Amino acid sequence: GGGSLLLSTQERWLSMLLRSSTFQENLKDRKNIEPPGGHSLFEILRAYLQNFEHIMSTRKDRNRVCQHGEALVRNLDGVLKLLCRVRERKQHKKSGRRKKKVSEFKLIWDDPATNKLLGDRADCVWTAEQLWNIGNLLMAEDTTSTIGVVRRFASDSFAASHDFCIFSEEEEGAILSKGYLNYDTKYNSENLSFPLFCGTNADKPFCDISSEFSAQCLLLSSATALDYASNCLDQPKCEAENRVRQALHRLSLAQDEFRVNCENEIQKKEVEKMIALLSLRALLGIGNDLLGADILQANGLSEALLDIHQEELGQPSGFSTLLNVKATSDLAEEKKMQITARILLRMCAKMLSLTGKFVLTVGHFDLSLGSIQRKLITIASSTKDVIAVYEDVDLAAKQHRDKGIEFYSEDELNWLIIEAYNRGVHLSLLGDFASSESLFSTGLNLLPLGGIELQCHAKEMRTALSNAVTNKLAAADPNYVVPGIG
Repeated sequence: GGGSLLLSTQERWLSMLLRSSTFQENLKDRKNIEPPGGHSLFEILRAYLQNFEHIMSTRKDRNRVCQHGEALVRNLDGVLKLLCRVRERKQHKKSGRRKKKVSEFKLIWDDPATNKLLGDRADCVWTAEQLWNIGNLLMAEDTTSTIGVVRRFASDSFAASHDFCIFSEEEEGAILSKGYLNYDTKYNSENLSFPLFCGTNADKPFCDISSEFSAQCLLLSSATALDYASNCLDQPKCEAENRVRQALHRLSLAQDEFRVNCENEIQKKEVEKMIALLSLRALLGIGNDLLGADILQANGLSEALLDIHQEELGQPSGFSTLLNVKATSDLAEEKKMQITARILLRMCAKMLSLTGKFVLTVGHFDLSLGSIQRKLITIASSTKDVIAVYEDVDLAAKQHRDKGIEFYSEDELNWLIIEAYNRGVHLSLLGDFASSESLFSTGLNLLPLGGIELQCHAKEMRTALSNAVTNKLAAADPNYVVPGIG
């Protein structure tokens, strides 16, 4: 109908103004003259966004939602690109990163030419709020055939809302927003950052013109982008991976902005938890095993998830994080992200051990510590990883003897004992006597708890341990005399 025709006309008008070289030159040179058509950029943008919201909320025929959504994203990018040029215009004097009295700085919106050609600060704030409303409206979209792509438009709307919110506080000549806008990295993936859960990034100061609202925009944008990436399996793999990495970058920015703006410690803690869980969800979509492992270990995500799990113990949803980690590990293995899968599986074993249970039953699903550790040993990429698992097994055996806690099944114990002995023999043949000693020792510690059919091998295992110790000492000291020789 007429509303859609008007919206298309407004899209065209806005696009033509953004491409006008005369308009851009006047803005660059600060010429205080009437804009083409007699209306400022934000006057046109206001009318356009109001009509877009009206069309999306009243039309039942949504066959053209993709067309209008693409135009929305394209025009918002054009406005943000223009604002970046305004931000970086040649200025009289830089004010530096500010923490000053209001009277000591000047916003880009205080310039008369900018005010006449673009609009004022109130227009920029209104645009940020309107895009927040549009994002929420698109999130409520229930058209099955367009649900995936609508999530993308919603994500871009929230991200643009954040950028306009930041731009509303931009100072003349200070370029305070550079590096903190989603638009700065939207088409350049070289400078992406990822959430950091262990300390802060000392190389990059916080954005001091951000707000709690801008941080919430980024958080919603990231969550919605992950929805889009997971639901649109027909999209090219590289596009989905780029979307996920962009979502992680927004989570990183949101994390910093919440830390500097949120004064409620409880809310701040909940946000950190949400960012950690969203980061876990994003691991499978980044398409890079080493990067996933780096986020888990170097960026502290694994420790953050362990902390969340410990807080959940004793609550009705006490095992949700554990189950999410296990499911993510299984999917990572399916996607051939072997390093990420091993780290997640090791986390799963730690989480399960913290519950004090060796078998966790959730509904019709059983999660066994023994089966997890058995898999960890099977898929381990190094002897060090195998020994680390057996150290956990050895500790569990000691606690079982001292406190009488639950323990492995007999089949699990028998497998662990036999595997420790076999690997110890193999390592002895390879000359790694220190590692073989560790495995033989753990096997002997577990042997009294194993099946009766293994007890007859105790003498053989003790002999193997003694030989490993002797050979280790002989390898360390050339003058060492082996007992019973010479």
